[in-house]
Amino acid sequence: MQFAISISGEGRYNYIAWGLRMEEAFKRIKEINENKISERLKIFKNLGDRTRYEVVRLIASGVTSTKEIAKALGVTSATISYHINNLLQSKIIKIDRTENRYGYVVDHKLLEEIISGLKEDLKTPQK
Repeated sequence: MQFAISISGEGRYNYIAWGLRMEEAFKRIKEINENKISERLKIFKNLGDRTRYEVVRLIASGVTSTKEIAKALGVTSATISYHINNLLQSKIIKIDRTENRYGYVVDHKLLEEIISGLKEDLKTPQK
């Protein structure tokens, strides 16, 4: 699908002309931006829960067994499974298969994108 937009500043008047599908393109851009904000909110909500935050911290340190995580946090494996499912749905962590074993890893790239998006939303100067 092709889109075209033209801006002309000849003479006394400025003109903006766009193709038939530009309105559709603008709506799609707005949807994408709203989805990014919703994704950020979902991630921040998940990280705002202390248990989930601790689960992410443990996974980042290399602990991937639900039993080990449960033991470290003093909760049941079922509770950890519940929190891991939420973290998987929000894509903060992902499943990693290494040598016939499954484990979890933190999606650092996604978290960097989310933090970058937050800085952009808040107009924080980049270093």
